[in-house]
Amino acid sequence: MKKIVLGLLMMMSFYSNAQEYKLEEKSVTGIFEANGKTKAELFSAINKWISVNYNSANSVIQLNNLESGTIIVKGINSIVNKSFIKSFLHPDLQKKTSFNTMTYNFSHLIEINIKDNKFRVKYLITKYEDYESDNEIFKRINFEGVDNNTVENYNALADGLLETFMIDKKNKQAMRDAMKPMLNEMNSSLENDIKNTLQSIYKTATEKAEGW
Repeated sequence: MKKIVLGLLMMMSFYSNAQEYKLEEKSVTGIFEANGKTKAELFSAINKWISVNYNSANSVIQLNNLESGTIIVKGINSIVNKSFIKSFLHPDLQKKTSFNTMTYNFSHLIEINIKDNKFRVKYLITKYEDYESDNEIFKRINFEGVDNNTVENYNALADGLLETFMIDKKNKQAMRDAMKPMLNEMNSSLENDIKNTLQSIYKTATEKAEGW
């Protein structure tokens, strides 16, 4: 009986601490409880997190106002996924190609709104950084889900490039079939990276001050 009660208490503790996120096309928002923490304490702790996690806090902070409880930060984050292209290349090109992963770099804007005992973080993807003139990757970011029309549009754009890489008809179709899983993986990796960032902010904001 004691084991059952203990298990129920653990489950209740897990669900009470579980964080729900609001997912929109290019943003993830989380609202965090921070019982016992004043607005000023949370403001100071979150500024500490910014200083630790960005090379220069002064260059990334766009707004930092204690009275309104608002902090806005801009920056760039990277995700790395396994490259799915190499396996479809002509054997001659596979030997000459070393890349096994693909790195995506995205600009982001983080808006943090702080009150006593709670704060909200909205993390917005604003730009795909790798090719300034090519925003096709940016268009494929959708945390609400990648639909078939999006995949087909992207495949249509990619078809011309596939000829350059000497991809035959069979592999071209296989690559088209792999496009949706690839885009889903990219979105999933980016979403998880954002959620980890939000959890990191929460951990810093709610940790107890060390005694001397």
